[in-house]
Amino acid sequence: IKVTVDQSVIPAPWNEIDAVELVGYASAAEMASAAPPPEPVDTPEAAQPALIWTQHTRYSTDNGLTDDHILSVAVSPDGVAWFGTDGYGLSLFDGQNWTTYTEQDGLADNHVKSLAVAPDGTMWIGTFGYGVSRFDGQNWTTYTSQDGLPQYDNILSLVVAPDGSIWAGASEGVSHFDGQKWTSYTTQD
Repeated sequence: IKVTVDQSVIPAPWNEIDAVELVGYASAAEMASAAPPPEPVDTPEAAQPALIWTQHTRYSTDNGLTDDHILSVAVSPDGVAWFGTDGYGLSLFDGQNWTTYTEQDGLADNHVKSLAVAPDGTMWIGTFGYGVSRFDGQNWTTYTSQDGLPQYDNILSLVVAPDGSIWAGASEGVSHFDGQKWTSYTTQD
């Protein structure tokens, strides 16, 4: 996925994404028959590109994205691209079709500030003021300050740790979910 900021679409702070471009990749068979990519300059062998880019498409509300103001992007292990919007929920694109999830489907809030995907495909969604939603493809679970998140439930970033636990960065500190409970830490800790 290539993400570009197009300030002519919607003026926004630099930490927000205003346009999304998905860049496809070649299959293993296509890669085997394609010419090798050019050699990078001063790049270690391990850092060379593993994919050959074959397609460049810009997506917007004109062709299925629920909103052009994108705050977060994640790609699940099955290749589905997920997009958090600023008030219009969560859009996903499987390469053919768009699906949108909103509060009506079980999402904690339609302002999606952050996304993280676990190796099993479970999606973690950080919202602006309403905590974290967990979506396993079938069921939604929402965690708030009542579950141990910081008081204002403003989740700015999410990451899945190597052990499978979840870390959430919030405006009031950082929180850790061990699979059973959330523990929050602030500068007082």
